[in-house]
Amino acid sequence: MEETDESLYDRFEHDHLDPLVDALENGDDDAVATHYDGVQTALLGFEATLGGVGLVAGAETAFFAGRAFDAAVLTALGEHDRAATVAQDAFAVFESGAGGYHEALEEADREAYETFEGELTAVGDAAAGGDASAAAERFHAAALSALDAVLAGGGGGATGAAARTMQDAFAAFEEARVHEAIEEADTEAYEAFEDALGNYVSALEGGSSVSGAAEAFADATLRAQFAVVGATEAAPVDETGGEDGGDDGDRSLSGGPNVVAGTPDDADHVVSMEAVAFEPAELTVSAGDTVAFEHAAGEPHSVTAYGSGVPDDAGYWASGDFEGEDAAREGWENGEGAVQSGQSYVRTFETPGDHAYFCIPHEGAGMEGTVVVEE
Repeated sequence: MEETDESLYDRFEHDHLDPLVDALENGDDDAVATHYDGVQTALLGFEATLGGVGLVAGAETAFFAGRAFDAAVLTALGEHDRAATVAQDAFAVFESGAGGYHEALEEADREAYETFEGELTAVGDAAAGGDASAAAERFHAAALSALDAVLAGGGGGATGAAARTMQDAFAAFEEARVHEAIEEADTEAYEAFEDALGNYVSALEGGSSVSGAAEAFADATLRAQFAVVGATEAAPVDETGGEDGGDDGDRSLSGGPNVVAGTPDDADHVVSMEAVAFEPAELTVSAGDTVAFEHAAGEPHSVTAYGSGVPDDAGYWASGDFEGEDAAREGWENGEGAVQSGQSYVRTFETPGDHAYFCIPHEGAGMEGTVVVEE
């Protein structure tokens, strides 16, 4: 931030962040509110300066939609005053014009702007009245239309940044405490959420069907929120997803001929499979070296070569010993090719060149690696 805009950095740190800490320590609620708003405004200004309106538009759409669904959850729990406050605060952020989103939307599509503003107001009214679920759904649709309008109006450049943002979100989810909380509370809601998150990342990376993937992710997120508090039956959305990509807790997992217990002592190199990353992500070896991919953290992983990511004269390889990438993906759905806690996948690399690979269940989180084989 300091390198991007020194005056913005000073305003963020000295005018608001430091005083916010003091206000919290002193229990000064009014000052907390003032400096919290100042911090948020400075951050939005930084986003706009660094990434442009397109990046801010994507971030703001997620922010406002998230606050609307928060209001819906709070009303379902009987916290009507808190729900109304959440919605009202979100409206205040939009009206402040921070980050340029308000102005960009108004200039891009007046009708979309008015619909966005009207539906956000309706969420607050509905929250105060005791049920914001339907209003949150309508606002979510309006927010997606608004995002489309801003991007179509020249505020582009957000898709790649959004994909990276959601990859980071996937990675954070895999290591977050809420991951286990959702899975324990409702396996189906957990699987639907994880599937929808992975599909959203893929849609952003591919640049197609983004709105549909965003809607599915929003629905899965809302249902997961209700699941965590033990109120899935009260969720305003039906069960979605869960068929593709999620790990079925009742499914029996198997590794394959090269998945072994422990880590072989005679391995020349070891790659640790963390929760959502291979460490190191790039490994250089000599032809004939043996690499052990050891499970170090997180849920079961796969070690799966990209079909187009191995040298032309190299045989395909993957945990589970499949003939190609499609077969490996299908095998994973059937519980094959898994490397679980206390196990390693072992491979000897004979063919020089770059061997690109990934983890099937955590591909959406960016869990990829490369083995560079030198002669």
